[in-house]
Amino acid sequence: MRRILLLTAALAAAPGCENTGAENDPLISNELVSRGLQVSSITTLVGAELSLVASAPPQGFTTCPTVTQDGDEWVFDYGVDGCVPDSGLTTDTMVGTIAVTVAGGSGAFLGSITEFGVGDSLLSAQVSGSTSTAGDLITADVDLGVATWQRGQVSFTFEAFLEMEGDADQVSLFIDDGVLLGSDEVALFVEADGASAPRASLAGCFVPSGGEMELLRELGRANLDFTEETHTSGSVSASHNDRDPASVSPCGG
Repeated sequence: MRRILLLTAALAAAPGCENTGAENDPLISNELVSRGLQVSSITTLVGAELSLVASAPPQGFTTCPTVTQDGDEWVFDYGVDGCVPDSGLTTDTMVGTIAVTVAGGSGAFLGSITEFGVGDSLLSAQVSGSTSTAGDLITADVDLGVATWQRGQVSFTFEAFLEMEGDADQVSLFIDDGVLLGSDEVALFVEADGASAPRASLAGCFVPSGGEMELLRELGRANLDFTEETHTSGSVSASHNDRDPASVSPCGG
């Protein structure tokens, strides 16, 4: 059984997000669908990069991030201006800092991430978890605790536990249940089954290329099925309560 991801967020609109679609569900708006996709994409990228640097520090990192060590404590600094990670996980410029204590040989880590992410989508959190890598294979559990997600001028908070799997082709995120809370305190329940994206095209915001997601809010339900086309187009149809689907483009454009 997949672990539980609890997301707690204020849902005020942030700049840089454009949604399209002829229909908005009265209980699950396109904006809510977009927020769920945005936080899933930045969480996938941040969680995967954190897992990669914690798996075998500091081998392979020569320019980005810069690495310092004090015993089992490691600091990975991507800088305020950012850099493209040597891990090859993304071609996006990442910013911020990872500071973790890594238990040698076990893959377990404990520490923090500070304003870590891409552009105006940044995460800060106390983190813990475990990771293992073998060549291109990666498996990781990442507990973000109660994190802050900064999206443009708007701050969100969410509590998150991630299960991730990756190989040379893709990285997948699993969420058993999530509870996303807005300013009106009406819960949005989230479930994702293998929401995946091509490893070569992970970014600060993307629409997955495989898997599915279900959102529930009071009597409302939105189902999202991801395909290669959804990833390429950056848009996915959200089927609301079995009515005509509405197209949502969480990354704009």
